[in-house]
Amino acid sequence: MHPRPRLRLILLLVVACVLGIVASPLQAATEVRILIDVSGSMQRTDPQNLRGPALRLIAELLPMDVTAGVWLFAGETEVLIPLGTVDAEWKRQARARLNRIHSRGLLTDIEGALNTAIADWSAASADDQRYIIMLSDGLVDVAGGEDASAASRQRLLVDLAPRLRTLGARLNLVGLSNEIDAELFAQLADATGGWYEQAASASALQRAFLRMIEQTATPVTVPLRENRFRIDAAIAEFTLLAFRSANQPISLFNPRGEEYTEANHPAAINWSQDGSYDLVTVRQPIEGDWRLGGSFDSDNRVAILTDLGMAQTPIPSTLIEKQPLTLEAWLTNHGQPITDQDILRLTRARAKLTSLQDETRSFRLPLMLDPDGWVYRGQFSAGTIAPAGLYQLNINIATQTFTRQLEQRVRVTEPSIQIHYAPFISEGVPKLIVTLEVDEQSVKPSSLFGFIQLAGPNKHTLVIPVEGARGAETRYDQPVRYPGQYRATARIRAQTQVNSSINFMPEPQLIQFDFPEQLTSSADGSSAAEFSWLDLMLILIGANLLLASSFGLVYMVTRPPQSKGAPKKNSKPAASAKKTKSTKKSASKRS
Repeated sequence: MHPRPRLRLILLLVVACVLGIVASPLQAATEVRILIDVSGSMQRTDPQNLRGPALRLIAELLPMDVTAGVWLFAGETEVLIPLGTVDAEWKRQARARLNRIHSRGLLTDIEGALNTAIADWSAASADDQRYIIMLSDGLVDVAGGEDASAASRQRLLVDLAPRLRTLGARLNLVGLSNEIDAELFAQLADATGGWYEQAASASALQRAFLRMIEQTATPVTVPLRENRFRIDAAIAEFTLLAFRSANQPISLFNPRGEEYTEANHPAAINWSQDGSYDLVTVRQPIEGDWRLGGSFDSDNRVAILTDLGMAQTPIPSTLIEKQPLTLEAWLTNHGQPITDQDILRLTRARAKLTSLQDETRSFRLPLMLDPDGWVYRGQFSAGTIAPAGLYQLNINIATQTFTRQLEQRVRVTEPSIQIHYAPFISEGVPKLIVTLEVDEQSVKPSSLFGFIQLAGPNKHTLVIPVEGARGAETRYDQPVRYPGQYRATARIRAQTQVNSSINFMPEPQLIQFDFPEQLTSSADGSSAAEFSWLDLMLILIGANLLLASSFGLVYMVTRPPQSKGAPKKNSKPAASAKKTKSTKKSASKRS
């Protein structure tokens, strides 16, 4: 970048950031409700009460202006931190009440705790983002014995999970101990589009809670590479999360080379040690390159408080293997989109998906600026999303003077829709048996719409319309006319149980279908469905209309916020048009 454009960018950013107060870059209407198990079994599974440090980590990393509250539950549910807007006072109150977390409760009423947490929620609006984080170490255990507990567990799956979906709430769960009802927790997370993670030990709670916060109100961070990170002039405060190694103290070096430690740091730095990590908050930090010493951990983070932030459209916790994923991100000033093209043209955006099983396997994607707006957009096309597994997703917007990023984990799963083909001869009639399988826990069978096409010898083509599936398995018996090789393709759209749209476009399959020639005549006289271009055209038109309406609904739900003064996309062209018209009039008068 040449010096003059770089100076211009710095001046633009300074002007943008001094025109208001420090505020969270996250969108409004984000609510986080946290439920902590305090039943007696926690004396065994969390003997050092590491739930306190884990909760503190969440409280410190929660972005400002999010609405949050904390409840403790066992047989009854009680408020620990009242529901309110996260600010300095909310965080102070959270620190002061961590010692109230105990392990003296009777029973484990998960259903009651969830009902208490959502009691004041009504149906969600399009802009609401609602999350529940729950920690528990055991099975559903309510008053009344085993039968009452079994009934409560059933209500969680049959009644409460659909209600949470209606309320637009994602349920993110942390299971502690091997005695947890893992099946129940996984089903509840899947049914609500949430995240489930099992902490192998109490010491793993901090890392599990870090991922919970990144799945909910994701904090804006700056990259931490080789233990170095850059702080720019727009950052008012940063919080360093550093996980300690055994007997290895943490140190922090500012751009002047001055070293800070937990025992020796200035008053502008708040340094605390909890559990297995250090939290270091630096107010009004010096601009430049900072360095972390004593900890090389992939879970270390540098969260920032700044006017100049970034936001993104919500990303599903679970992705379907080989299905397209559209990513959208934008820069913000005081939580509102930055629309100044002079700034946007000097920035770049990109996304990276890294396998947690094999960190050498990653997928990079540049995000391109919408020419008529302020959104950076990109899509992982079918085939580029990696095989089933766990991944870290990083979205990054940067110039030579600043960098902003958001991180979260995603789970890539195998397709929840599958098609199987089997040649078959029944009563002398050659048939191709097509079986459509649907995972009813993740996909609504009735929502399936599209077609399966079979192209065979002699240009013989068969089309099977798909208009809803009958439960988990639907079978189509399709008579065929000629022996030989058939090419099967499919294009099907469906709705998940959490009301997101998926496209199922499997790789074409080749099926060899051999049968005696004398069966050809009987096949010719069968009721085999002939290919109809009209039928296919109607199916394609219907599918495209459904696709367009689905995209419209997704856009309405996930579009960047405009309720607080964000300009419309055509505002700048309109202004230009007025200016052109005025210029023409002036020229006419001069003539």
